Amino acid sequence: FWLAEIQMDLGQTEAAERSFAAGAQAMEEAAAQFPADSPRRVLAMTSAPAEQALLSLRAGRHAAALDQASAIVKRLDDLAAEYAKSDPVIQRWISIGALHNPLEVVTAAAIHLGKYDVAEAAARRHDTLPPGQVTDPDLHQAARQVEIARAQVGQGKRAEARATLEPALALLKERAGTGTTPLRLRQGLAEALYVAALAQADDAAGL
Repeated sequence: FWLAEIQMDLGQTEAAERSFAAGAQAMEEAAAQFPADSPRRVLAMTSAPAEQALLSLRAGRHAAALDQASAIVKRLDDLAAEYAKSDPVIQRWISIGALHNPLEVVTAAAIHLGKYDVAEAAARRHDTLPPGQVTDPDLHQAARQVEIARAQVGQGKRAEARATLEPALALLKERAGTGTTPLRLRQGLAEALYVAALAQADDAAGL
């Protein structure tokens, strides 16, 4: 799926759709290696729809992305509840892995659509999830704080947004000043600074 994401970012929509189709087929074939009633097979089959939601977001199809990602979140919630007692490993895998991208897509798509309450709820829920095994927990939390603050600004809650954003901005500035800064960290800091600017109170002229 990574190739489809790169192609979509480059505006190569048709090529991205072909790559996605090939990836979805490969995922389906891999899932078929598990028994038909295996929860792992069922869970594996959520990967392609989750990727489709991400591609919709990157293509600017925000309404479709929100619908698709919301449907995946519900599906994963249903699976987690279904296997909570019989297979707790599946439930944990959903929390530390499968839910992260769909919730991030819900947040981003909802912000683009002006559905800031939906975005804030999704970002807050995402913040409660344990970060993935290769994710820095502090940066995970900071990213969610930036998302929540952006959604609060959209709802006119600027003071709350500034308070929410403060620890994230401090962390990102600190990390950015420690030498070579990864692209993802620079992007996170830029987004945080943008949200900080939006969150500033109006001046006396109302500007």
